[in-house]
Formats: sequence, structure tokens, C-alpha cells
Amino acid sequence: MQELLPFRRFCCYCKYNEGEHRYRKQTAIWTNLAWTPRPMCTAATPCPDKAAYGKHTHHAQQGGVKGRTRETKKTQAQLYSFPPALPREWVESLTVSGPESLGTPR
Repeated sequence: MQELLPFRRFCCYCKYNEGEHRYRKQTAIWTNLAWTPRPMCTAATPCPDKAAYGKHTHHAQQGGVKGRTRETKKTQAQLYSFPPALPREWVESLTVSGPESLGTPR
């Protein structure tokens, strides 16, 4: 397993803030693409919602979150899907670096 660690990337879905994916979900992506994800959501590099409101306005929850409205509840399909910007970045990394870069850890 150690030899696969160079292929692991971490990202936060909230940094790909589009439509249904405005919640913070830290995710490990295993890939051989020459792709660097957007910076993790931190105090130094916040997502748009955290920067604007000081907190994440949506949560990766199917049930209610105390003090939150019904609009923040997510379906299972929403929670299992990728933010659309994420695969677009993967495709863009292929068009920039070319398929010959596959299999080479960064």
C-alpha cells in the first residue's frame, strides 16, 4: 500500500462550490492523473461560503442539522455524487499534460 501513496490526493468538496456541493466533505481521491486539487478549506484558504458567512452553510447530512433549514438536507444521490467542477479539472489536466503523464505520481 505504501507504494500507492503518491497517487493519493485530498480535496474538499466545498472548494468546488457548485449547486448541490456547497458542503464540506474532505475526500481522498486516488488517481494517476497529473492533477493537483484546489487547496483544502482552512482558515487561510476558505471556500466561498466560509469566506462570506464565517461557516459552512450546508452540511453533508441526510437528516436535519439543529438550527438549519430543510434546504440544507441532502439526498443519498447528492451525497454520493461528485461536484461537477471536479471531473472537469481531471479532464483539463489530461488535455494540459497529455495521456503520456498517466501512471506517473506527482
